[in-house]
Amino acid sequence: MYRIILVDDEPWALAGLRKIINTHQKHFEVAAETTVSLEALELIRREKPDAVFTDIRMPGISGLELMQMIRAEDLNTEFVIISGFAEFSYAQKSLQLGAFDYRLKPLQLKDADMLLNKLYAHLEDKRLNKANPVKQNKIAPGEYINPGFMKLLDYINGNFQKDLRLSSLAKEFNLNPTYCSELFKRITHKSYSEYLSELRVEQARHFLDNTNMGLEEIAYKTGFNDHYYFTKTFKKITGLPPSQYRKLKAEADD
Repeated sequence: MYRIILVDDEPWALAGLRKIINTHQKHFEVAAETTVSLEALELIRREKPDAVFTDIRMPGISGLELMQMIRAEDLNTEFVIISGFAEFSYAQKSLQLGAFDYRLKPLQLKDADMLLNKLYAHLEDKRLNKANPVKQNKIAPGEYINPGFMKLLDYINGNFQKDLRLSSLAKEFNLNPTYCSELFKRITHKSYSEYLSELRVEQARHFLDNTNMGLEEIAYKTGFNDHYYFTKTFKKITGLPPSQYRKLKAEADD
């Protein structure tokens, strides 16, 4: 059984990750968890887990800094970066540092199953290679990232409220639409429409958490065509309609 440490400064996110990991109890166990990034550093040093699931932006040290510190100490731990911030620069940096994977919050159960199955296969491969070392040709993290696609993704992240069509974007950034669609699935692990919807919902959550804007205004500012479609998409991704999400968040903050 492989041991995992969970790191996130939001307790609700830790609870969600723990629930996901526990669905794979045959292969994984949560060795420790913490909401304090500095404490995570000591936990990883002491527990030497097989993998660490960590958020990127946290008080103290970031998830990327945490990974850099552990890498510098030559601990053979895999890192899965999970972040609510849909900025491709984070994904690029984490891959360059050797992260096993990068996923956006909220982590969906279907995606989580695929991720954990892939992680299990990778850890099994590492174990077998350690017992029977063989030289393998591996693609360095980030080697496959297309510069044009990076620019396209950065544009989407900064203009998600606009009417964005992949065919037009691909043409603008000199990419083949079919190839661009494949890159989305390979790099973000989501289709273009899934990525854009989750990006918009993430911003909608920010507005719901931090402003008094009405739902129709939030829908407009996050790029949704109408209130009904906004509510339907928000519920599909978060499990709650936006009005209930805001109510529960307000009650939790009281």
